[in-house]
Amino acid sequence: MHVPNFRTNVMYDRATDLLYEVYCDTEKLDQSHAMPLRKYALYIVRKITSAIIEHNKKKKCKLLNEVKGQIVALRDESYELYQVGLIDGYMIDDIAEQLLKLINYQFKKNAERNLTFRIFTGVIIHMPIF
Repeated sequence: MHVPNFRTNVMYDRATDLLYEVYCDTEKLDQSHAMPLRKYALYIVRKITSAIIEHNKKKKCKLLNEVKGQIVALRDESYELYQVGLIDGYMIDDIAEQLLKLINYQFKKNAERNLTFRIFTGVIIHMPIF
């Protein structure tokens, strides 16, 4: 069974970029403010890596849905710290938005692939013979 190389995947690249930005933005903060953001970012990278190498489509969709929830939570937390003035969350928000777009594209691609598979392999058309 072929396991794809996750390091060449764009979602993985964006997730590691997000992790890097979170660490750069939170290096001057105290642990109580920095750790939730870092945990979210690390969780996102782990789950995206798992989703990339997953062969089962249902498990892949479940992992990507979990990632979407964590990205939203990360954006909310970074926005709260931005409002207080502790971080400049522009890059975090930008990369998180790119990740959400890539995940939604992945869902769209899987849905089209399922539809194409059903049309070409699973549909039997019964036509009357005259």
